[in-house]
Amino acid sequence: SKESKEQYVNSKVEGWCTSLRALAEIAKTHPQSAHAAFTFCLQHKWMYMCRVIPGIAQLLEPLERVIREVWIPALLGSPPEELHRANVSRELLANAVRNGGLGIRNPIDTAERQHATSVSVTLTLVDSIVRGEKLD
Repeated sequence: SKESKEQYVNSKVEGWCTSLRALAEIAKTHPQSAHAAFTFCLQHKWMYMCRVIPGIAQLLEPLERVIREVWIPALLGSPPEELHRANVSRELLANAVRNGGLGIRNPIDTAERQHATSVSVTLTLVDSIVRGEKLD
């Protein structure tokens, strides 16, 4: 049901927010290690959930708020107000490193795209299973 889905997602988001706050404390003294843990581990946990559960983008708002207000300031070593005055762009930080960002994706902005991509790439497999046909 919709309520069960929301309850499940909200409990996961709460846990990720707690983990991200702890990682922000680590970032104050070990920013590179904390960033690696974020981009290669923690971020992938909610990206997976976005791929398998449709329509959860707005439920990820508390997570994005912690990313903006706690994680990014800790990682960059500046208070949120200073980053705002310096015009540090959240959109730029979401870009891949090769594109001048830090790979800190916005979970709200990417949730629906993650799910659509997952549906698209698994369509052939799902059709094969539903029809009981062998894959080529």
